[in-house]
Amino acid sequence: MKLDFLLEIGCEELPATFLHPMVLKLEKGITDLLSNSSIALECSTHYYTPRRLIIHLKGVQEKQAARQETVTGPPYKIAFDDEGKPSQATKGFASKNNIDVSGLSKISTDKGFYIGFKRHIAGNTSKSILLKELNGIIHRLELPKGMRWEPTRLQFVRPIRWILCLLGDEVLPLRIAGIEASNYTFGHRILSKNNQTRVDSFSEYERWLKSNSVEIDPEIRKQKIQDQLITKAKFLDGYLIEDSKLLETVMNLMENPTVIAGRFDKAFLNLPSEILITVMREHQKYFSVKDKDSELLPNFLAVVDSQPQYCKQIGIGHERVLKARLSDAMFFWKFDLQITLNNRIGMLKNILFQEKLGTLFDKTQRIKRLSKFLAAQFDYSSAPKILDKAAEVCKTDLTTEMVKEFSGLQGIIGGLYAKEQGEDSLVFNAVSDHYLPTFFGDKVPRDLTGSILSIADKIDNITTAFAVDLIPTGSSDPLALRRQTLGIIQILIENNLDCSFRELLHESFLAIGSRPQTSFEPLNTKFSDFLRERLKFVFRNEGFNHDEVNSVLGVFIDNPVECRRRLLALKNFRGSNDLLSVASSFKRIKNILSKSNKEDLSKLKVKPELFILDEERNLHSEILKNNNDFLRALGNLKHEQGLQLLASLRPVIDSFFDKVLVMDKDRLVKENRLALLFLLLKTFLSFADISELVINQ
Repeated sequence: MKLDFLLEIGCEELPATFLHPMVLKLEKGITDLLSNSSIALECSTHYYTPRRLIIHLKGVQEKQAARQETVTGPPYKIAFDDEGKPSQATKGFASKNNIDVSGLSKISTDKGFYIGFKRHIAGNTSKSILLKELNGIIHRLELPKGMRWEPTRLQFVRPIRWILCLLGDEVLPLRIAGIEASNYTFGHRILSKNNQTRVDSFSEYERWLKSNSVEIDPEIRKQKIQDQLITKAKFLDGYLIEDSKLLETVMNLMENPTVIAGRFDKAFLNLPSEILITVMREHQKYFSVKDKDSELLPNFLAVVDSQPQYCKQIGIGHERVLKARLSDAMFFWKFDLQITLNNRIGMLKNILFQEKLGTLFDKTQRIKRLSKFLAAQFDYSSAPKILDKAAEVCKTDLTTEMVKEFSGLQGIIGGLYAKEQGEDSLVFNAVSDHYLPTFFGDKVPRDLTGSILSIADKIDNITTAFAVDLIPTGSSDPLALRRQTLGIIQILIENNLDCSFRELLHESFLAIGSRPQTSFEPLNTKFSDFLRERLKFVFRNEGFNHDEVNSVLGVFIDNPVECRRRLLALKNFRGSNDLLSVASSFKRIKNILSKSNKEDLSKLKVKPELFILDEERNLHSEILKNNNDFLRALGNLKHEQGLQLLASLRPVIDSFFDKVLVMDKDRLVKENRLALLFLLLKTFLSFADISELVINQ
């Protein structure tokens, strides 16, 4: 018999950003429990609203299948004495397992023959398994933040107020945080006056909640909001300014979302649109509307947890709140412009960046130095004064009242103030863009000046953090170093900028000076491991296979653009029979060389006079011939041609292994052959470790 399982944990309003990760962990905990207990199910689904986490399992097996377990005792050779009577060891084993000696038999195992018996084990019911483990799964949920509010001291994101738990039509008698599970749920807190009902099935549960102003499916809520936003924007003769991140947030704040339209005074349109949009988005969770010319309209769209009949009065309240917010922004705009960004540079000396690394003024000096270094790397020397100015003023907006109040505007405000005060467009665009990308996949700075400034800022943050041992651990990354490293990689790849991370990190380390008590090499080693993981994420996300990524990044990570070139060549050429054959031989070479000390191998030199067979001479000759052509191909960015040259070694490699015994009895001959294989290994490893490629026979 198959049963449906329904769990609803009803809480006080849960933070929007916690909902999805929490319900995923809860679902995984329950499905893993059933899977590990050999309880099958047809499918699992999760839902959530600000007041509830919901898991629905369909077609849960009622109980485990019965099984037999073999229980072994003493070795058979000591199970009986010379007269064939059970030994004391056998009697003790039988007594311990509550079985008569006559029920024991001779059992064959991998380790020999033993005395033992087969025990029949009846399957446990899914009910008993869930009852035993559900409490623990909920208690063990990893929470970003937790609260305690009742005598059992359970830590949960918000206080639990009810629990619905059904298996089939039976209530599972859980007790969590002093709350007894039942078959009752509650409707919308306001719109249905927290009405409650008894539930006997999931379909009944879902239908009743819809009729009581609760939509449990987040995707349905999201689509409902999107459709209403577009409709309302059209009603205002405008177009919705899309904001997927805000949409994800508001859908998790409502159980019954309804979109309302509001207005604000046209006088506020004198503020830059970036300020208006940010104030409405960050502080009020409002969407903005533009006209056909992409100019901002004096309107906003708000998502409320209500019904249309109540929206007029709610809209008046929202307009009043927004007016106060925009009035603050207008005041800060006018007030901040009284002090130029140039005059704010000195103020940065009063803002601490990091106690071991000085002030924000010190940081801007490092950014200035790094920008010059990067400009030289990218052959961008046409505007050194532009870069210097952008570096000097890029952090000055942190001294403004606008950024103190609306922190999401940092960088953007600096660019707007620079534009207002007559700076060059390259300067104000670079300042505005230098925090980009703010997340992986976000847009990158619009020009090379902004890209250089962004990389300089980010590598300084990364280097200083590593220098004072503030390295991310596990899921903890308070300084967002993973995001910033991904940002640098994204900028380099999207702009096709060749840059050595080691050289960049070293220049950044030198810019710090003598403040941190550390040396460069240990810092570089730690960062290299960190960088490799970020590159793996980027390239796997782009669609490269795991083995391709491991093959390239196992030997080279210094230049993301060069890594990508090698990956593209490997991906395009991996179907070659020659390359696959060489990859197989390459694994054999690594296995042979792994038995020798690497330092000893590096000291060995190939001595042609010690060659005995033509196959040795031919392989050595082809390696030397191909090596120069191979390096020339890489230098000319012809990576596929380079791979073809490596793959062309297949005949001489195959012939070598067919005819040559590497581990010859003569020590000198053996060492010479090992040196030859080590030379071949180094040639291949200058491109990738092709032994990592998975070969499907």
